[in-house]
Amino acid sequence: MKSNEFSFAEISEIKLPLNRTLKVTDDDIDDFLDYEKGNYKFLILSFLYPNLKYGHLKFHQGHIYPASQFTDAKLNANNIDIDKHRVF
Repeated sequence: MKSNEFSFAEISEIKLPLNRTLKVTDDDIDDFLDYEKGNYKFLILSFLYPNLKYGHLKFHQGHIYPASQFTDAKLNANNIDIDKHRVF
């Protein structure tokens, strides 16, 4: 008889092709946070805001993360040092 309980230990030990696992390391998290705007960035936003109803509403990343406000011209207009532009 199968248990109805979720076993994180069993899930984390599953081996995938190319010797990968389902474990998420600190390096993986750093990589996730470095993603540019796109599907993977939406993944991070969904982890940060798990209570939002993603299945019921269409979220536009430009509204959550206003990329249009991070152009060189707008960063200059807000007195952001040119050396920090790449960070944004």
